[in-house]
Amino acid sequence: MNSEIYTQNLERIHSLSAGLKAYIATIALRSNYEKGQKLGLQEGEYLYFPLLEKGQANIFAVEKTVEKKIKIGTYYSGDFLINFAKGNNDSYYEIVIEFLDDSSIIGITEKHFSNLMRVFLDAYLLSQRFSSLQFDTFLRLVFENNIPD
Repeated sequence: MNSEIYTQNLERIHSLSAGLKAYIATIALRSNYEKGQKLGLQEGEYLYFPLLEKGQANIFAVEKTVEKKIKIGTYYSGDFLINFAKGNNDSYYEIVIEFLDDSSIIGITEKHFSNLMRVFLDAYLLSQRFSSLQFDTFLRLVFENNIPD
């Protein structure tokens, strides 16, 4: 994995101390996905600060009781996705990602995320800014895909 590209992308959100940058470079995990593969955010390894390193993917909200699917938007190489953290099981919707190409995501596992928060003060600020970026991106995608022309 090219961890330098990953840390550079994280630094666009918030500057990283040398120690945090070095730690992230050693713990970042790459996951590969095939074209057409779907991933519910309740499934698999939880990832924080997930970067779509390669490929593109659509993100959907699926209403659980009637399985109605609403497209939220498309993510492209270099975009950060929403955190792959386990959500609320009582949620009305499930968030699903469908990969449009063979793709890869780089992120940080839950175990290492906890260590980041304990050891590096600047990781907390990175996490806060990342959450703000996610919210802003999510709203932009919803409006772009649901406003009539």
